[in-house]
Amino acid sequence: MHFNAPARLTFAFALTALIALLFLALWRRDRTQPALAWWALGHGLWVAAVVLLGLRDIIPGSVSIMAAGVCANLGIAALWTGARQFGGEARGHRLGLLIAGAAWPLASLTDGFYDSPGLRVGLGSLFIMLGNVAIAVAFIRGMRRDPLPSHRAVIVMPLLQAAVQAFRIIGSLTLPVDSAGQSMPEAGWNTLLIILFFALQVGQAILLVSLALERSERASNAVLAAARDAADTANAAKSRFVARMSHEIRTPLNGVLGLAQALAHDPALPPQQQEQAATLERAGQHLLAIVNDALDLAQVEAGRLQLAPAPIRLRTLLEETLELIQPAAIAKRILLWLDPAEALPEAVLADAVRLRQVLLNLLGNAVKFTPVGGAVTLRADRSASGMLRLTVTDTGPGIPPGLRPRLFGDFAAGPQAEAGTGLGLAISAALAHAMGGTLSHAPGPAGRGSAFTALLPLHAAELPAPPPPSPSRAPGARTLRLLVVDDVKLNREVLRDLLQPDGYVVEEAEDGYAAIAALRTGPLPDAVLMDVNMPGMDGFQATEAIRALEGPAARLPVIALTGDAMPEAVAAGQAAGMDGYLTKPVRHVALLLELERVLRGR
Repeated sequence: MHFNAPARLTFAFALTALIALLFLALWRRDRTQPALAWWALGHGLWVAAVVLLGLRDIIPGSVSIMAAGVCANLGIAALWTGARQFGGEARGHRLGLLIAGAAWPLASLTDGFYDSPGLRVGLGSLFIMLGNVAIAVAFIRGMRRDPLPSHRAVIVMPLLQAAVQAFRIIGSLTLPVDSAGQSMPEAGWNTLLIILFFALQVGQAILLVSLALERSERASNAVLAAARDAADTANAAKSRFVARMSHEIRTPLNGVLGLAQALAHDPALPPQQQEQAATLERAGQHLLAIVNDALDLAQVEAGRLQLAPAPIRLRTLLEETLELIQPAAIAKRILLWLDPAEALPEAVLADAVRLRQVLLNLLGNAVKFTPVGGAVTLRADRSASGMLRLTVTDTGPGIPPGLRPRLFGDFAAGPQAEAGTGLGLAISAALAHAMGGTLSHAPGPAGRGSAFTALLPLHAAELPAPPPPSPSRAPGARTLRLLVVDDVKLNREVLRDLLQPDGYVVEEAEDGYAAIAALRTGPLPDAVLMDVNMPGMDGFQATEAIRALEGPAARLPVIALTGDAMPEAVAAGQAAGMDGYLTKPVRHVALLLELERVLRGR
């Protein structure tokens, strides 16, 4: 274990230079950690000190001793500065460098400094020991501020190095040194301690690299977390905006579509005006579909889409979906064909609304882009993996190759410039994914047209027992009375025009306060149709006030009629005690069915 002076210097030079280059490379890659630059500088100054010691035969010994000692002290001060910066302290490092640089020249004023190698070993070890203790203290402070997994091991290393230097001090005072004057100290115990010191330096460098990587990883995670939080905030803001705009659009659209429905079914109007009203109703339904598409996409992106799977008759759902598309197909003389496989189960467990929505989007696009006289086929079978496979094939122009990569993106343009939001395929793909399946595209048979395939893990299910038949209203049965609560007069008039021809007596209240007063003073209605967003007392508060009344009034059926279609609004209505929830614009048939359901349940 005894190395002569040139061997020790070569060993120290190679090891220290390698560590300095390592920290320099890390700093060049991550400029956000200036401590890496200080650690590279500190080891670089130690390299300079080793080189100066090796030049002792070329330059005067006193110059070599003085310059090497200053570089070594400045190196330990640079390491201390890096440790302080890593722990969040930036002040005081210049003063530390000044003190470290002046310490060795002041030590040279000691009597016999240049003539006693043992004295120089002791003084040099003292400075390095104090520097390592300061480094350990800096890391301890940093760990208290911001602990990292490698902190404790990093703190131990400079303390061990300080202990080695303490043994060198004791050795310089008690053990012989086989040299004199300005020559290099030669002693077996000194060589052993130097090797141990540099071994600890390698260990410390490894731990410092680990500490720097941990800090860099945490900083990256913090940036990612901040970006995620910003995206979540933006997404939440977008969802609130979409929900608000949905409500603001639905409110006037309720008046337009409601009156159009009333006019279209008014037998007193001439046929031409009835057809005009029906055209207006279709335009309103198209606008409503656009609003619903935007709202569905916002819910999907926010991860708030909720499925309600239940046993459904598969073939019945497929046939009913085709019936909804049939009028558009007839208008273009398109053959609409259902091709079910024989091995299909009678019933599957699925969300009927969302499954129908996927099929309607695919079939609607197929009919839209298929030319007059073409054909659209809905094929239903099982894949090799047992999943339900629904394929919509058309004889249209197909999808150009340039559009296929972004086919399922938001607002993706179709092959023709026709009306629509461009959201249908994006929503269908998201719904298929939410059901645990996929939606894909391929060219149609013989490369003609398109084939969209939804693979869905919909398992066979048992159908529940049919509900008992609803009692029909006997001739001469009393007329049902409804209380419509809405702060917009037009909405109240729309409901009155829709419901009076069906034999309902409609009474009105302009807000929640008026509704409560009417229930307390007048005869009770059979049900309450309640708007939600009203000034003063909103619909939820009014429903809670109704449930707090005494007697039969507390049990009145309350159906929400609102432009807010977000899931949390539905949940809030249920929590307030509402019995039903319909979104504006109100469709005549849906309103009658909901009234029948609620009144039958009561």
